[in-house]
Amino acid sequence: MEIHQDGTGDLAHFTLSGRLDALTAVALRERLDASMAAGARHLELDMAAVVFMSSAGIRVLLEFHRRLGRIKGSLGVVAASPFVREALEITGLYELLLRDESASAAPTAVVLQVPELRLTGSLNPLEAGARLRMTPVPLGGARYPFPITSFSLGFGTLGLGEDRAAPTACGTLVAAGGHAIFACPAADFVPDYMIHAPELVAGIDLLQGWRCTGDFAWFLDFATTGPQGVGLDALGRYLLDVTEAEALGLILIAEAVAVAGERLGPDPAGGNAPLAEPRNRPESALLAAGWVRRPGGAGSDAAWQAAVFQPAPLRKGPQRLADAVTALFDQPMDEVLRLLPATRLKRGVAWLAPLDQEG
Repeated sequence: MEIHQDGTGDLAHFTLSGRLDALTAVALRERLDASMAAGARHLELDMAAVVFMSSAGIRVLLEFHRRLGRIKGSLGVVAASPFVREALEITGLYELLLRDESASAAPTAVVLQVPELRLTGSLNPLEAGARLRMTPVPLGGARYPFPITSFSLGFGTLGLGEDRAAPTACGTLVAAGGHAIFACPAADFVPDYMIHAPELVAGIDLLQGWRCTGDFAWFLDFATTGPQGVGLDALGRYLLDVTEAEALGLILIAEAVAVAGERLGPDPAGGNAPLAEPRNRPESALLAAGWVRRPGGAGSDAAWQAAVFQPAPLRKGPQRLADAVTALFDQPMDEVLRLLPATRLKRGVAWLAPLDQEG
């Protein structure tokens, strides 16, 4: 690990890069100790280039947070890589240690007022320059982890078996916010899910679909006053215009007026493409992941898949993705579907970023 220090007097700023593990945590502790001995009472850590952080590194952060707090000082993480961000979320230290670096710059939220859609809300900056990268599942399928910092959608199964030649039943699968949700096409199948825990589960098996990794640039909070809600396609087109992006990746949590969708299942004739069985739902709550792009390129302009829950009022305003997704699972889940444009939304929140598409 490399440690670079700036600042003098009361404030010291550290830029870290590489691995923060049991070995390098010793060096970090020594540098923070020396800084405190020299008179610094407020320590800032830029961890955007930290590719791995173990429990030893987390203990150092917590130790100095407590030590500085006792003398009216502070330790904060002012920038975090996706791995560090997820580690802080999982350990419950996110709000304690991670500072919003954008707060000092006071970025202005974009106020949404779209009379033709009867849409209101705000688009709030999260991380300047953040982007998502979308990669298609390779021919023959692949196994993926599903941390909070990624989302996947497609045709596959929960990765509970090792025989890739004869996998367990496959169907509609979406992974978002550290949860993987799956439904096979059997009429009596109850949708199943598992929570991200690398030491306990094998991940997800996608035979077809897409995987998106990176970080989110904006947080969206929206509502409609029209009784018919706003269509997925109309919302996507508007967000492309307001962000000036060519393509966007999104995780969406929403109250839906009506859900139009399809459950994916294997082709009994042995074809490569999954068959789609229409399954529509009335008013529901959704956890959806997907992407939209401007018309004109090859392929579809949008793709969405969602876990469909029984209707529930959802929290408004700024919130963390992990908390919002976890709260949604307090509701009974009804379906896992590929969403169609006829799905209409009443209100919701979303995390989104420009999308770079590969393949």
